[in-house]
Amino acid sequence: MVIGISVDVLDYKMTGQLSERYNDILGHIQIYLDDSPYSTIRKEISRYLDEDMSYSFHAKGDIGVSNPSHYDDAIKTIDLASSLEVAFINFHCGGFCPDKESRSSALSRLTEQAEKLCVYAHQYNIEIHLENDICSQQAPNQLGTSLEDWEIIRRIKQPNFRMCYDIGHANISFGSKHIHQQFIASIGSIHLHNNDGKTDLHLPLGGMGEVNLLEILEQLQYSDKVVILENGFEDHAKALAYLDNWLKAIKI
Repeated sequence: MVIGISVDVLDYKMTGQLSERYNDILGHIQIYLDDSPYSTIRKEISRYLDEDMSYSFHAKGDIGVSNPSHYDDAIKTIDLASSLEVAFINFHCGGFCPDKESRSSALSRLTEQAEKLCVYAHQYNIEIHLENDICSQQAPNQLGTSLEDWEIIRRIKQPNFRMCYDIGHANISFGSKHIHQQFIASIGSIHLHNNDGKTDLHLPLGGMGEVNLLEILEQLQYSDKVVILENGFEDHAKALAYLDNWLKAIKI
């Protein structure tokens, strides 16, 4: 497995401190894009690229099932990624309007949109990762929140399509802490964070939460998955220190 951290664009330049301290275990950075112009983002990121690190983007939107402008943004995000040699882009599935279409119809359009994005990204050797989300009272019509949704989404056959398996989201929505095992062949990246099974708290490795994250890391240790610590920037240092101590302990 490759260990990574997630950072906002504005915090990206601060990752050098962590990469120097934990250069033996940290090999990937996922950058959360914001509403800044793409030219500004490209300029900011290119100043601090580390040739020893691999990179991915977390797109600022979904792939455009309910809002066509999001699809246009997704294409621009792929173009940006191609100019910076980004390995993959993570997207949320987005939502749909039940007054206008059924969930099954929205899922069908979702897979069509994802297929198109994969074809476009393939020319740049970029993977498209779709993330499982959580269903909440605030967003009851999100797609990709149930196992039934993913039985459909995982059928996408493009060679550069992968699932981003968010462990915290799965703990809330999938009803199991370890259901990633049945998706393992489809998974390209994993968001590693913890919660209480009710709220998306993004608690760090080594902290509170009801998921045994070390058990999951043990299962993934010799895999090719990119495991991204998805916490606040200050929590990354705590999580990496905890992970570093654990890795040293199991090597003894």
